[in-house]
Amino acid sequence: MYFGADQPRITAEMLLPWSALGVAPPQAGAKLRVEAAMTSWHRERWISLSGDAPERAMADPAHWVPVRLGDGLAFKRPAGAPG
Repeated sequence: MYFGADQPRITAEMLLPWSALGVAPPQAGAKLRVEAAMTSWHRERWISLSGDAPERAMADPAHWVPVRLGDGLAFKRPAGAPG
């Protein structure tokens, strides 16, 4: 993400193998709930998948965003899901 002329451009991509979580890979189409949140160096800025502040977003799995796994790296929000 790019936050302005005085800060570097930062892009990030993370791939986390299912084996690192200790579970077998789910089939395409599986329903999951996910959240991702990040803060800047001095906690001046933040971003999360749900739009909630990172501490709140990560603390409550019941409010994580519902997704359906697609093929490979893609995922789709289920019909009627917020966001």
